[in-house]
Amino acid sequence: MNKPLILASKSPVRAKILRDAGLSFEVKASAMDEQPIKDHCLAQDQPDLLAIAPALAREKALAISHDWPGSYVIGADQTLIHDQTLLSKAADESSLRQQLLSLRGQTHHLHSAVALTFDGAILWQWD
Repeated sequence: MNKPLILASKSPVRAKILRDAGLSFEVKASAMDEQPIKDHCLAQDQPDLLAIAPALAREKALAISHDWPGSYVIGADQTLIHDQTLLSKAADESSLRQQLLSLRGQTHHLHSAVALTFDGAILWQWD
């Protein structure tokens, strides 16, 4: 018997990737507050901006995994870093425009991470 697969994300792009790979899955987005994880990573003596995406992917997958025993859960996240600063999602179109203009011609880094869990245990993680 196959075990259910759950995508712990509302991202239509992530869902499309799984569908295009021929996988059958359900979407159960985590309602967890991301800010405490970001704050923890940023509060270190030497803030680790690259630790945020893996921590968020892992915690999203674990949050759903605890609620759906017997299921594989995929959690994923991305962070955008520019000039050693973590950029957040723009609140509105005007903020988005300003953010895009500030990135124009600048080097920035998109850091992605994925975690796979089963019954509250991390089976695999990539970042």
